Amino acid sequence: MQDAEIRELISRAEAIVRDVDERYRMVAFEVVLGRLLTAGISDTPRVEVVAGGELPGTVSEFLALTEPRSQPETAVCVAYYMWHSGDPGGMTLEELLTAYTQRRAKKPRNASDVLAKAARRGHIIEASERKNGKKTWVITQAGEAYVDSLLQQRAAGR
Repeated sequence: MQDAEIRELISRAEAIVRDVDERYRMVAFEVVLGRLLTAGISDTPRVEVVAGGELPGTVSEFLALTEPRSQPETAVCVAYYMWHSGDPGGMTLEELLTAYTQRRAKKPRNASDVLAKAARRGHIIEASERKNGKKTWVITQAGEAYVDSLLQQRAAGR
């Protein structure tokens, strides 16, 4: 990777975390920059290997694979899917609710609280970039490791 590409990724990471609370900004910057460096600057979706195969084609299929057992788990799994399917901009509240609809699952009464619980657990963070003026959330490395462990547990039949 060239110096100019790295500078571009640093600028992009700074822009993403600009509005994150100052207490969390440095951690958020490290997470976002690490993800951007891993993904490269290409906007081409990445295909990840999940449980011996490719990432499923829809978030609904991915949720069926991960079998989240709580609403915060579902939120983290949706964030994981979006990140690994080539959408590093994060998920909005509407996108989370759409995932529930696609899965034909009961929507949470307070979806904002679901996102807050997942954030308190360190699995997602609020991004400073917005989609259509709406707040977005991105997965952290801890959240990604958590979903990876869910996938391993489900593959092992636990």
